[in-house]
Amino acid sequence: MQAKGLNQAQIQRMLLTSALSFGLALGSYSLSHAEIRKANNEHQISYQTGGIGQEELDLLRQNAADYNAQFSFANAADRAYLNNLQVQLFNAQNEMVFTDNQVGPLLYLQLSPGSYELKASSNEISKTQKFTIKEGGVYSSVLTW
Repeated sequence: MQAKGLNQAQIQRMLLTSALSFGLALGSYSLSHAEIRKANNEHQISYQTGGIGQEELDLLRQNAADYNAQFSFANAADRAYLNNLQVQLFNAQNEMVFTDNQVGPLLYLQLSPGSYELKASSNEISKTQKFTIKEGGVYSSVLTW
């Protein structure tokens, strides 16, 4: 049996196939370990954030009725969801009542009626959104970068 030598094109195909397989495996690992975070903070604000992958999106949306402030974060060019945002929320007295450094692509909060200002940053670009929560009302917004 005689061994054939591989030409450069065959070697490149093998390397590309290996790299793609590794990348897919690594991506699956990252997505499978992403989680919805659901908690109450020190200001007694109940919240949940996450939404990476269809399963997480579906789970978050199932719980949406429990929250009266609902934010989505997206890229303006292609409407792709963004995550790992830095978010701060201030009440009408300019007191920070919520902060998190790993938010997105969805953020749901249960807030007391009143006026608020949300500051969100992605890749060092900040956006500000002022909004009001009315008794029994729901506020929903999509912030894009």
